Amino acid sequence: MMSNKFFLFVIVIPLTFCIVGSAQITTSKSAILTGRLLSTNGTPAAGVRVIALETAYPRLNIGSQAETDQDGRYRLESLGAGEYFIVADPFKIPSYYPGTGNRDDATRVSVTAGAAINGVDFAFVRSSGILRAERARSPDTRFLGVLQDTDGHGLPNFTLVLSNPSTKETLWTVTDAAGAFRFLSLSAGEFSMEAFGPVQELYEDLQIPITLQAGESLHQQMGVRRLGSFQDRPDLYGPGDPRERLRSLRQNGPGAPSFWRCQNPDSQVQPEYLEALRAAGVKASVVVQVNVDTNGKLIRLRIASPDTNPELARAAVRAVSQWRFTPLKWRYVSATQTFVSCDGEGDVQVFQGTVAFDFPPG
Repeated sequence: MMSNKFFLFVIVIPLTFCIVGSAQITTSKSAILTGRLLSTNGTPAAGVRVIALETAYPRLNIGSQAETDQDGRYRLESLGAGEYFIVADPFKIPSYYPGTGNRDDATRVSVTAGAAINGVDFAFVRSSGILRAERARSPDTRFLGVLQDTDGHGLPNFTLVLSNPSTKETLWTVTDAAGAFRFLSLSAGEFSMEAFGPVQELYEDLQIPITLQAGESLHQQMGVRRLGSFQDRPDLYGPGDPRERLRSLRQNGPGAPSFWRCQNPDSQVQPEYLEALRAAGVKASVVVQVNVDTNGKLIRLRIASPDTNPELARAAVRAVSQWRFTPLKWRYVSATQTFVSCDGEGDVQVFQGTVAFDFPPG
């Protein structure tokens, strides 16, 4: 009914930023760049920090910075020759010239010594984080919304966890084909929401505080920034396609039999698949990545098969979120061997693994 396999997977998450314009040569060695920052509805964006960020890796050097005035105008002075990204609000929700929330879609600017570059106008696009929030009265307390990319497209198969540190309540779900999600019949209080993208889709992870009042419905529209790909970001992901490395690790990861022997997955809660999908004859496989801490607490779930049906992915995540995980202990016997135990001697390990569910079961 199900196949169980183990892998290790690491994602390196960076922060980066990008520009262009017409230039006039002046007698000064330092360059000047000016422009105007507008909101998406065309009004001036006042009081926003704008920086010129060098494009050379590791992209940490700020060539100049300024704050927009009441008309949204900014002036970056004392710029040295080089190539820059122009970024608004760089340390919160960055927006890149010529008006995108995704650094890989930004335009770069080449600056020569003594140049005066004018007219670098762009839109202040708040495309990640909380984009819009609406609260309304409701028969029960609920939190719902949608996750979207920086182009406004819904993001399916993102796993969300809603945690209440006071009550220890933890709920899991998965976004549908349109990126929508919902948590119903909640208790009032302070929550933390985390969103984890599918393993093979390289997006940032979100962590957002949520406050819910009794009898209130909170609807939030949230943007998730894409981190790039192997092809356009070799500086981040190193040699080789990460999807090929993932497939290799899933098939050949160390310790797979011992890991799952400790968890007894066949006796754990199984997904409750929807009758409508069963009647439609849907056949698919759902692979879920689990991350467990040294206390056996589930700390992260991701969909490892991003193209799967989101309804099946949601059923699998709901099932796995109810599992009881046994901490895995490793004891080194020699330089070349390890002894793995579920309840004996050894150092408790943080571990990751995958579990696959076939639909229809059997």
